[in-house]
Amino acid sequence: MHYLTAKETAAIMGCSPKNVTLLCAAQKFSGAKKVPGKKTEEWRIPAQAVIDYQANREVEVDVLPPESYALVTRQSLLDMIAEVVSRNEAENAETRKMIEEVSQRYEEEAKRNEEEIEELRGRLTKQEEESEEARKEVAAVWGKVEEMEKKKPGWIARLLGRG
Repeated sequence: MHYLTAKETAAIMGCSPKNVTLLCAAQKFSGAKKVPGKKTEEWRIPAQAVIDYQANREVEVDVLPPESYALVTRQSLLDMIAEVVSRNEAENAETRKMIEEVSQRYEEEAKRNEEEIEELRGRLTKQEEESEEARKEVAAVWGKVEEMEKKKPGWIARLLGRG
């Protein structure tokens, strides 16, 4: 089911969008509903409801002033709706393409980030290995210092100028 905006419906019917919203509020379009818009709620009207309304509009003269009526044949109305639907489909295709491009850029960036993370993990692993080697060297040197302290008690204090 294709839905039209109040502006699109107004263009088809030859009236103002305000008149279309009045018709929607008066429940003249079967299945019309309000949806969240950029600033306020907006009406979405099923295309078939516009066709049905136009086909029966002679009995609906109580809602719109006579100067807003347009002489529209059923076929011209169908042609106008088809044009609006076609424009919407073209816009949808363009939006899908934009989404695909953004998704592709996101995936490429995510891949670059993953590669950078792997590189950083490699660096971290190497640094941890180097730190472990340094700890072992310090422990070995400290072991030798303790041995010398046992052989020559007080030599560390003399070395540091405290004895």
